[in-house]
Amino acid sequence: MPDPHLRMAEMTLSQPITGAPPDAVAGIATQFILEDLVKGRITFLVAFTFTGTRGRLWQLHDVIPADEVVRAIAEREEAEAVVVVHPMPVPPEVDGERCFNIAAEAEAGKFDNLVAFKQGAEGEMFRIYGRRHTGDVHFRWLGVPPEGEVDVWFEGIVGAIGSTKGET
Repeated sequence: MPDPHLRMAEMTLSQPITGAPPDAVAGIATQFILEDLVKGRITFLVAFTFTGTRGRLWQLHDVIPADEVVRAIAEREEAEAVVVVHPMPVPPEVDGERCFNIAAEAEAGKFDNLVAFKQGAEGEMFRIYGRRHTGDVHFRWLGVPPEGEVDVWFEGIVGAIGSTKGET
């Protein structure tokens, strides 16, 4: 099994993420990662951290426990918003064959974009479903310190998922 490691890419947002609603945060991450989901390039956990106008995309390869690593990264980055992209089983109420959840946590709450894929007559199609968490919202990553000590190291800036090393 390969060593667990992180890869990171940076982006600059046109305006600060501070105070943004979680659906807007999920929308930013969805726009950034959608092409890679469609092309099947995501075979690992992806996390985004946002602070001010800086966004960082983290590729988590063979990282266990992933939640602890995401918490450690969010704490280290002093993140104002966190998004985690992961595959998930297709819910029974969704018409699809494979799914990814784009789970956003921001100061204002939580929001999920579920991207469902299904093979159609003209190839694979996708549909995005959105869900705002209401009521007593419990954060899983944002502002939740890791339960143990987590040493985080990464290979350096590698660019976006579909790009070659060093591109941003």
